[in-house]
Amino acid sequence: MFKLPFIIKAASQSDELLPSGCSVRWKNDKFQFQAGDIATIRVKVLDKLGNEINYLANGALVNFTLYINDTKGNSSFVSGVSSSFDEKSTSWNMTFLPILVGHFSANVSEDRIGFFGSLLHFNVSAGPIYSSACVASWMDLVTEFVAGSKAKVLILPKDAFGNNISSATEGIAPYIFNISALHRYGNNADILNITSMGWMSYGYIAIEFVVATAGNLLLHVEHENSSLYNTPLPFIVKPGLLEISKCFAQWNYDTNGVRIFSKLQILIYQQDGYGNTVPGFYLFDASVVEKATNLSIPIGDMSFVEVVPGIQLLSFTVSEPGNFSINIFDSEHGSISKMPYEYTVFVGYCDSVRSVVNGSGLLGSVVGQVSSFSVYLQDEYDDPSPVELERIQVQISRKNDSYNLQPNISPLVDADGPDPNHDHISKPPTSTGPTLVGGAPDTIGGVEHDESSSFIISYTTERSGSYDTRVFCGNIPLNGGLPFTFEVSPGVVNTSISSIVKFFPEVKKQARNEIRIKLVDSFMNPVPSQKSKLKLETHYKNSTEALTWSFEEDTAGLFVGYYQASNLGKHKICVLFEDRPLLGCPLEFMVYESNYFPEAINDDVSVWEDESVAFDVLANDRFSDGTANFVGWSKPHHGTILQYGRFFRYTPHKGFVGNDSFNYTISDKNLNIASGSVMILVLISPPRFLSLPVQLQAVEDTLAPEFGGFPGFEMRYSNSVENITVILSAESGSVILSSIPVQVWEPLEYSGSGSGLYVKNGGRPGEALILVGPVEMINSALQSIKYLGNENFCGHDVITILARNTNGQREAHVPILVEPVNDPPWIRVPRYIVLNGMGHKDGLLIFDNKTKDTSDILLGDPDNVHFPDHIYDFTVLLTIEVSAGTLSAILQGDFVDTTEIKPEKAFHWQPLYSVVIIGNSFVVEGKGIRFRGKLKECNIALRQLIYKGPSHDAILTIDLNDMGNYGCYPDCSLKITVPLSTKATIDLCDRKPMTPLLAFFLGAAIIIGFIMTFILGLVLLFFSCKCAFALQKNRGNSCNLSKVELATTEAVNEMVLSATSSDNVTYFTGCSSPFLLRRHHGNFHQRESGSKEYLSNT
Repeated sequence: MFKLPFIIKAASQSDELLPSGCSVRWKNDKFQFQAGDIATIRVKVLDKLGNEINYLANGALVNFTLYINDTKGNSSFVSGVSSSFDEKSTSWNMTFLPILVGHFSANVSEDRIGFFGSLLHFNVSAGPIYSSACVASWMDLVTEFVAGSKAKVLILPKDAFGNNISSATEGIAPYIFNISALHRYGNNADILNITSMGWMSYGYIAIEFVVATAGNLLLHVEHENSSLYNTPLPFIVKPGLLEISKCFAQWNYDTNGVRIFSKLQILIYQQDGYGNTVPGFYLFDASVVEKATNLSIPIGDMSFVEVVPGIQLLSFTVSEPGNFSINIFDSEHGSISKMPYEYTVFVGYCDSVRSVVNGSGLLGSVVGQVSSFSVYLQDEYDDPSPVELERIQVQISRKNDSYNLQPNISPLVDADGPDPNHDHISKPPTSTGPTLVGGAPDTIGGVEHDESSSFIISYTTERSGSYDTRVFCGNIPLNGGLPFTFEVSPGVVNTSISSIVKFFPEVKKQARNEIRIKLVDSFMNPVPSQKSKLKLETHYKNSTEALTWSFEEDTAGLFVGYYQASNLGKHKICVLFEDRPLLGCPLEFMVYESNYFPEAINDDVSVWEDESVAFDVLANDRFSDGTANFVGWSKPHHGTILQYGRFFRYTPHKGFVGNDSFNYTISDKNLNIASGSVMILVLISPPRFLSLPVQLQAVEDTLAPEFGGFPGFEMRYSNSVENITVILSAESGSVILSSIPVQVWEPLEYSGSGSGLYVKNGGRPGEALILVGPVEMINSALQSIKYLGNENFCGHDVITILARNTNGQREAHVPILVEPVNDPPWIRVPRYIVLNGMGHKDGLLIFDNKTKDTSDILLGDPDNVHFPDHIYDFTVLLTIEVSAGTLSAILQGDFVDTTEIKPEKAFHWQPLYSVVIIGNSFVVEGKGIRFRGKLKECNIALRQLIYKGPSHDAILTIDLNDMGNYGCYPDCSLKITVPLSTKATIDLCDRKPMTPLLAFFLGAAIIIGFIMTFILGLVLLFFSCKCAFALQKNRGNSCNLSKVELATTEAVNEMVLSATSSDNVTYFTGCSSPFLLRRHHGNFHQRESGSKEYLSNT
């Protein structure tokens, strides 16, 4: 929300002059703008009569709000929204900067007046071209080319706010773009025939050119010396077809002198028509001709080997001295360029390893001094190997650049006594005698040449640094082919050309000031390690001492010193090297107070990714007299900068999020300068709603939609990986996520990243549905959103959506219409009512206010909650009937036509024939009463119901019918369906019936008593049986005791003495009952006869 408060005061006004509204219009009727223009809406306050008034209420707070396409305040459409009161025109001016191209509608509202103005439409076109916002791309995304082919680059012109510029807005005016190509390591690459093709489709400008240089290249595109946003563009150029005429050869060791019986080596560079190296092994041939005879020389060991892609090495052994020429060719296309090459084969036997190179010149040197070293040529047997002077080649080059020395080479005059003009160079121990050319001269081609085996090389360098030295004897590299490395030191410091490179003529008092010194020798080489020889000498007024610090070396030859001035005014300072002043001494400088100099303080600014922000960088800077000018400013890497007076306006490039910065420099009236930085944080905007569903519908108490979810929910978020949070809730219902594969999780933080969707509180009544996950997962889940209204809710509801990230949130509202369905009415009455004094002749009030079991509302219908009673009557049919006695009710006079009664001894309903209406009400009495009315009136009639009947109990039956009424949405046309009814019964009694709890305990006590009685009976039966069994056993033992004792007494002694088996002895215990005797009768007699037999035998 963006609101602009303004406190305004004025004298009191009459009611007629109080504001009742506003009128809005464009200033100067201008509604066509370019992006970046200032648009102004004039707001005039009107009174009740529609007249313009100068409304400046006493202390009133006027809050104007600007809406652009229903979006409040600053947004991706406009920026810099502000408001001001114009005293001359007695109106308010709402100003803003359009930043997005398109057609928009604007509106102004004021909460205090309650004004919401009419829509104002305006158009915005793209602004001027802004180089660093333009985008370049390859035609058809082709980034690989062949040398000689055409390439096309497309340029999308944009303004400073990222709007596309098309030919429709800019006409056919061409823009001049400069293109160039570089290798990735910085060297220039050739592009040819650059041609602008003008405007293409979709607002692009095409530039065509021919690629020539092969390699991995970078294409730079510039407009008005500023690079386009996404340049340089990488591209690859492959070599074209091999062209023999462009191929060339080069001696392997940069010499055409070849020692006899050695390998001649020459490199062949394969190139296309643009000079690019063409890889691959191509078949070449070569011929050698002796110059003296002009005869071809046969070569037996000629070989071609590809040493690196695109370069072949031709080699063969030379076996005859003389002058020759070689021609390299292709049998079909002829010779390569610059053929033939001439070379000379000389007689010599110098060995690469046995030859000696030494001397102080190989160890180091000083700039400007002559240094030298010697070369001793020896063969493999350590014997001197003399050669011509011209066969000695020496290459001295500096490592870090292409600087080369041209040394002087001369033969040694005498090996025992060196030339006094040269340093003494020791000879190898195996070399004896003089090495001066004194023998017979060598004759080659009829020309005599002096030869020598010892040489002296002298050189003088003007540049310090590290050098490599290579020495060749013809095509034979000495020292095994390894270079000699040495350092060249700078000369002595030359104070006449050494300089003070940094010094401020105006400094602050009591501030540490810097001075930089560069020490060089006579050849302008920096001289390091001289800080101990430098010192500062200051000369102040009144001989005041100054505070100085020792010099420190920054880089080689560059030294930094510091001094601090304590007194104001003009002073002098001098830099001394070995007590000698440097050039320019003494230096004068002025000392001022610190407030004399401007100070630029760094700023921190934040902006949403799709918006623009203006800020005053001078607001916190300090400068004299309050005036400062911008000297210049740099361009940010990821956005655009426009200057509006003291203000800068920064707009990030589309899609960029993160940190950006730029620098600026200001100067005051004294031309003192100061520099500052602006750190810009581009924040990711909260998730945006790309689309929302409209005209959502649901049905009461039904999950909607029946299949799938509501279509139309879609969100956009810049970071596709970062988790965002979406909260969905409804005022009168619940938002539910239908069944999809999800991971249930209760998020603790709203930041972070993940690959799944997390759900919290989905579908629980009264709780919001929370979704956490990447935007793609959120959009997928939003397609499965369902809605369920609260119980019996129907009408208009709103689904609220909150989309949140770590930086903020956005809110959206989606209306939904819940269609009503017919619900049965309800009756809330007690199960029984105690009527004290039943049988009273005057009757008793059934629903007495003192009755604890009754409520204020006895009848109701869920559909009546959302039914507009002020438009339609929600009518119900109430039927009351008692089983015994009669009922008496007081009804309103409007119910006469709809009231029916059932007399006490009748079985049919009868209309009222005669009624006495007193005070718009009448009394009706009967066994049953039935009438139609509103629920409120039915409740009142039921509360006044009187019962007249006998003293015994009766049953009151209440039946409520909704007559089929259930709602009137959405256009308030009455909806009627099949009637639904609800019935309830009430026991009318003269005493309080037993409570369910008491009945439960009583029943439980009866059941427990029955169970205990049954258990007690079982226990008595058990002990009775046990006693019966024991008594029966005792009686059996008494009947047989005499017979058993007699038989056993007569034979007991015999049995003990002569018994042979104990198996014939049987013992009996227990009761002797007739039943038991009958059961064991056979055994008993068998054992008895056995005993008799035993007794007789004994």
